[in-house]
Amino acid sequence: MSDTTIDVLVTWLDADDPVWQILRQQYPNSDLEASGPVRYRNWGFLCYLFRGIERYMPWVSRIYFVTYGHVPAWLNTDHPKLTVVRHEDFIPQEYLPTFSIRPAELNFHRIEGLSEQFIYFNDDMFVLQPRKPEDFFIDGKPADTFAWNAVSVKPGNTMTEHVILNDLELIAEYTDKKQVQREQWRALLSPKNGSRVFKSLLLFPWKSYTGIENPHQAQPHLKSTFAELWEAAPEILDKTCRHRYRSREDINQWAARYWNLVHGRYVLKRRVNELYYQLQDHNPKLIEKMRQGKISMLCLAENPEIRDVQTAADEIRAVFEELFPERSSFERE
Repeated sequence: MSDTTIDVLVTWLDADDPVWQILRQQYPNSDLEASGPVRYRNWGFLCYLFRGIERYMPWVSRIYFVTYGHVPAWLNTDHPKLTVVRHEDFIPQEYLPTFSIRPAELNFHRIEGLSEQFIYFNDDMFVLQPRKPEDFFIDGKPADTFAWNAVSVKPGNTMTEHVILNDLELIAEYTDKKQVQREQWRALLSPKNGSRVFKSLLLFPWKSYTGIENPHQAQPHLKSTFAELWEAAPEILDKTCRHRYRSREDINQWAARYWNLVHGRYVLKRRVNELYYQLQDHNPKLIEKMRQGKISMLCLAENPEIRDVQTAADEIRAVFEELFPERSSFERE
């Protein structure tokens, strides 16, 4: 019988930490996309991530809180289900210091004690309705959607498009898209994928990978997959980890998800009421959906065009307080 333990892993950065700021000044970087203020902005919503997990995912075994070395003042570091993991605890020394999330992500498998099955939360992802273990893992495999996508090309493409193509290039070195389609056409065209089926169908004739749909939600991972990626493609992982800041030459943790999908190591699921939302100056429609309980999993994405960050933060914090008025046991009194 396989181990049914499921951990949660959360990454977080306090860009206001003076020690971290001094260290960063020793490694300057002028690329605003890689190191601009939006990249490190803290909205102050982290406690609601913990409140949601405690209320709606009580079956989680442990929460591994990954950080440069700082922790929020309110975090109860003595909590029996919490493990604080610092970069130096698991990222190989030759990659430190790092001001990119990717060396952490690509070395998750080195975290001592982390279970084989874990769910990766960025600090902008939240649980707003009850979740079951089967929403993330079934029979030891990630529960996930699998659909083709197409990476768009436009003037001034963001770093994300480049990284996706790097992930796909890694996958293409070890698998053949046509063979994946022959073996998994039922999954790719399953009604569980909703409207994504039509895009997949249109992309079937393409011989090469054009893209894989990314849900931008808390992601179930297998620890062993990251170790397998290091065995298969150590050069590109090493190159990524040596970049102090994010780079267009990187790969990211989506490569591990893609690896499992194209090798059939997943169970297809239907995504219900999961929302990826880019924050605006005012967010009335989002707030209405949150209040009406129409969102199960929420990702609040950054938006460099926001003019009034404080007003937007206050609006969202107010509705979070309505939904989670009581502290979790992960918060100090």
